Amino acid sequence: MEIINTTVLELCSHGGLLGVSNATGNCSWLLLDPSGAPPLSSTPETRLHRPTPTQVWMFGGLSVALISLSGIFGAVLWPIFNSPFYPHVMRVLIGLAVGSLSSTAIFQLIPEGFSLKENDPHHEYLKVAMYTWFSFWVLFSVEALTKIVFGGNKSKTKNGPKVNANGNTCGSLGIKEFELNGLLSTSGQAKRASLTMTETSQKVATVAWIIIFGDGLHNFIDGMSIGAGYSHSIGTGISISIGIACEEFPHELGDFAILIQSGMSLQRAMLYNFLSACTSFVGLVLGIMLGELEGSTYIFAFAGGLFLYVSLTHLIPELQDMLKESLQRGQCQALLSFVLQNVGILSGSALLYCLTRYSDSIVVDYVG
Repeated sequence: MEIINTTVLELCSHGGLLGVSNATGNCSWLLLDPSGAPPLSSTPETRLHRPTPTQVWMFGGLSVALISLSGIFGAVLWPIFNSPFYPHVMRVLIGLAVGSLSSTAIFQLIPEGFSLKENDPHHEYLKVAMYTWFSFWVLFSVEALTKIVFGGNKSKTKNGPKVNANGNTCGSLGIKEFELNGLLSTSGQAKRASLTMTETSQKVATVAWIIIFGDGLHNFIDGMSIGAGYSHSIGTGISISIGIACEEFPHELGDFAILIQSGMSLQRAMLYNFLSACTSFVGLVLGIMLGELEGSTYIFAFAGGLFLYVSLTHLIPELQDMLKESLQRGQCQALLSFVLQNVGILSGSALLYCLTRYSDSIVVDYVG
């Protein structure tokens, strides 16, 4: 076996013109050890920094706890719900959710499901993934600009925005929509609010429980994704946590607004939001356990599909509705809405791209 390896080195060094070290680097795929197994690469870039169990539980628990507190932010921001700045804030926040969720799915979760990161330590796959995300953003922007330029003020005199009992515009302002027949849009995202005060207390109670159980299931899946991410690497866990946090913030604002407008007190709405968020801790435990059993690839694949579904089928239509509503007030307002949406989309995407690109550099040394 040594004779064969020596011969291979001589062939690869082109008659000895190259050093043995260079030949080994260029032809390491040809070398065999005495057992017949190919040698492992010794380059530090290919070594995956697996976090310790203490790090996984510590960072995973901290991330889930911080995300769970997003429900309390609804109470803090409740005074601005009737403010004229609220629609602008929601345009940025929902745009941030679109950018972060779609980027997390395309840059992080789906490649992790196919184990591309382990086989591509230099992140060459990110170039193709970036083209995929860029095509989605270009098509969204072209469609929006086409509506702004050619839509004009056609719809301005037709059906103006509806006004609720408080004198506020009822449109895509980040609050979920209730139909008069009592059906709830359970997308898990922020939808329009058209609550009527004639709903019976029984319907209000039913709606509240639907919100709690629906969000509880959603948060459970989010917790699983975070647990599997931190089991894989600290950088992956942070990227997934940021993507979920950017989506949860406008989502929890919408839930909080619904509970308040359905007749709940401020304290009960905060309690219900917090209880539905606690299911993410159960998902975290299950995600960490599956991650330790090498089942994280399936969690990543499932979460990637979920993130794409939420961002493309629920959040993008929400942004389009916002743009349509702004267009009724003029092209300048529509253009402002488009710019604010893109501030959020591009910020979320850029942040997640950087975290994915340099996730291997995030190594935490913990002594305990």
